[in-house]
Amino acid sequence: PVAIDKIRIAGPNLMEGLRNAKLNTSQRANADAFLNAFNFNWMDLPPVEATQILLEQSGYLEMLRDSKEENAADRLENIQDLVENVIRKYDTLPEFLEQAALMTVEDDASNRSNGKREAVNVMTIHAAKGLEFDTVFLPGWEEGMFPSDKAIYKEIDGKEILDESALEEERRLAYVAITRAKRRCIISNCMSRWLYNEAKYNSPSRFITEMDNRYLDFQGGQPARQSYSSYRATPHPRPLRTEPKTMVGKLVSHVELGHGTVIAENGDVLTVAFGKHGMKNVMKSFVTIL
Repeated sequence: PVAIDKIRIAGPNLMEGLRNAKLNTSQRANADAFLNAFNFNWMDLPPVEATQILLEQSGYLEMLRDSKEENAADRLENIQDLVENVIRKYDTLPEFLEQAALMTVEDDASNRSNGKREAVNVMTIHAAKGLEFDTVFLPGWEEGMFPSDKAIYKEIDGKEILDESALEEERRLAYVAITRAKRRCIISNCMSRWLYNEAKYNSPSRFITEMDNRYLDFQGGQPARQSYSSYRATPHPRPLRTEPKTMVGKLVSHVELGHGTVIAENGDVLTVAFGKHGMKNVMKSFVTIL
């Protein structure tokens, strides 16, 4: 996880991150080997030629040829079949990648039309464009994840600035995701999650609060509407709602510490796990329930 974080920070994409990341000796050797596998004009070549060169330079085919596993020969045959009977049909790399993203979905739809067993389709929002399903599940709708902080914030002069055009693109993706559902769309978010050896406490996605409540059926508590324009810096306080018997497990907001989850309650003092500041004891009157 530490190496992955270094790669994420070092560049806007995987290749730049691998080139610039400060890795240890072993990690740097592996990163350079991976980069060297792509050290040819693959973007200018037909997909079939680029694939064949990449398979050889990466050492993947050599690994399978030398492998003692029983299915190594079958795996080699499957790769050759993929290259000759699928990838060879496409003239450009973007054309192949676009079709590959939809290939599994199209195959599943064909299976259903032929009377085969129905199954759950797992895909990205981009791959779901143009498709429809009776029920759609959309997990992970939390601030920082969707919209992604990495997508909507850019660093200018050492400060993180909200990129409105990037935020609008994330909003369009949210619209695409929701409108894939013909009958029912189930959106979920976590109160907390463990990511990269660290507990994260994110608020529900702003895209949830932007929707008309007439079309929503909240389970587990309705998120309050708010302005997220300065979410990462100084969240806007809200009027305190009618207080429940216990605040443990509730999402709250503090003017200086941001958003967090109540872990324990002792009279007027709350122990809150804040996303940016960790565990803090705060007076109940200083927070608002989300």
